[in-house]
Amino acid sequence: MNLVRALFVCICAGCALEPIAALPRGGAPDAGARESGAVEAFVQSGRRVDLLLVVDDSSGMAEEQSRFAAALPRLVAVLDAAGTDWRAGIVTTDLGTGPYDWEGKGGADGCEAGGGGDQALLQGDPAVLSHGSVGDPAAELAARVDLAGEDGCGFERPLDAAVRAVSPELAGADGGLVRDDALLSIVFLTDEDDCSADEEFYSPDNPGLGPPTSFRCFFGGVACDDEGDDGAWLGCRAQSVQPLVRAIPDVLAALAERKGSLVTASLVGGALAPVRVGIDELGFPEVVPSCAGSDARPPIRLAAVVDQLGGVRASLCEADLRPALEAIGADALERLRAYCLRRPLADTASPDCGVVEVREGGQALAIPRRAQGTPGWWFARPVRLACENGAIVFDEEVVPRAGSRVEMTCDFAD
Repeated sequence: MNLVRALFVCICAGCALEPIAALPRGGAPDAGARESGAVEAFVQSGRRVDLLLVVDDSSGMAEEQSRFAAALPRLVAVLDAAGTDWRAGIVTTDLGTGPYDWEGKGGADGCEAGGGGDQALLQGDPAVLSHGSVGDPAAELAARVDLAGEDGCGFERPLDAAVRAVSPELAGADGGLVRDDALLSIVFLTDEDDCSADEEFYSPDNPGLGPPTSFRCFFGGVACDDEGDDGAWLGCRAQSVQPLVRAIPDVLAALAERKGSLVTASLVGGALAPVRVGIDELGFPEVVPSCAGSDARPPIRLAAVVDQLGGVRASLCEADLRPALEAIGADALERLRAYCLRRPLADTASPDCGVVEVREGGQALAIPRRAQGTPGWWFARPVRLACENGAIVFDEEVVPRAGSRVEMTCDFAD
């Protein structure tokens, strides 16, 4: 057995990621609306999006930041074209390593004892960008990404940064990026996987936690089934093999507690496969880049979060990131047109629902089911929008007005 396999084989066992149940999306359930065994109702919210960019500022990220920044106006253009009331802020993946100093102790650059990194504080002034906040908010947003730098800690903690940034305490301190009735769209930009964990995990003097490099994040946060004949590891998945590593279900639960189901997450990172382990220049194991032309590694833990929340996964291996950013904008708009059902339908192949929009003043308008050439509502299966029971999605032409009550009389399974 070679050195890499000996170091890595101990983490290659475990169970699959446990999903969490999604909550209603598309607006808040209407507590005052009549709701029987055949009816679900909600109040349509406005087109509001809070955009949180979580940017990797560790060594080697300058080129990726620049490419992402150049494409970012495409995302904003998609939101603007739909008349979206959007706000945006940027945080970095640098949350430091607590009391542990890594200077001269391994391959984790930029991690100073007690420094604390950026602590998920929104970067720039004003901290929250929106229409009217500066002359050209899209250009300013792109500039902030481009200037994020690459002096941050090599133990990237994007999941911890996202959860902390949207916490009520920190969001208020930063000028209120997160609005209760807005969709929270989190976008991760990184060339490595997540390394969120309790502070003790970053001790450089405990060899039981893994090598003194960011490989310990893979060592403690990912499980794989076996090594293939070509040397690539198979069946790799997010799993907290080391208990100090942040569990993915806990991250999802924290976001759900803050935003319910009004949250989506997207990722611009490395390709998920192949997963290979080599030896770095210091003689320690490392996850090697997963595609030619980029130093990006497989972001297995981050992809698990994105897949659970139903967002967009895009690859830094692509030279042109503009299509990816447009897709992220389109994903946010689709979320604003969707409502997660609280109960499963009896027949998901051919849903039997009657949908009525009741506008302020009592005017009731029937919304038809989508047909060829005719816009209307349609059913999205659970996997598409990360809704446990699927969702009713409205075409752009028939989206209910903000403030309207929408009632859906359906043939539910229970």
